[in-house]
Amino acid sequence: MQQTDQNPRPQVAKKRLMEFLICLALEGCVTATMTQKGSTGVAFRAFKTVALFVHATPATKFDSDREFGVDEIAVLNEALAQRLQTMGYANPASGTTAELTVDISVTKAKRGNPAARFFVGLGAGRAALTFDAAFKDSDGRNIAEFQGRESFTGTDLATKSADDNDIKYSAVTRAVQQVTEFMLNNGNLRSH
Repeated sequence: MQQTDQNPRPQVAKKRLMEFLICLALEGCVTATMTQKGSTGVAFRAFKTVALFVHATPATKFDSDREFGVDEIAVLNEALAQRLQTMGYANPASGTTAELTVDISVTKAKRGNPAARFFVGLGAGRAALTFDAAFKDSDGRNIAEFQGRESFTGTDLATKSADDNDIKYSAVTRAVQQVTEFMLNNGNLRSH
């Protein structure tokens, strides 16, 4: 008589392991999420002058390489200021209030661990840039906001071999894209 192993436990364990691995891989696929928007949208094109503030807060999370995060915030400020200028926004004249204030509070700026990203992947050594973007009118009223984030997990070949500058500039480019898309779409995030 031939015995067959009908124990379903190994199949269930395999299935759960696959589900876990898929969840880890997908965790790195993050996009901006809406937290609030104006009731009828915001016609950002109506504003002519913009004041931009990109900053860390006391609660901003850095990893052991704080300098990387501080530099990433400075690069984000410069890149976003240039992009707003190319979109036709001007700085307010001296002594005047901007029609629109864009306040980017960076909540996480982490370099992560490149070796762990390369050798382990699956989220180990994740680098991250997350921020809260708030848009205020000249009276200081909040007219729209959203949370943006970018994460590099090492689950794809591009981030597995990326160096620190590649990670930094890619995160900044994506953050600038999220902010400008939000503004171009009148306070709505494009579906990804």
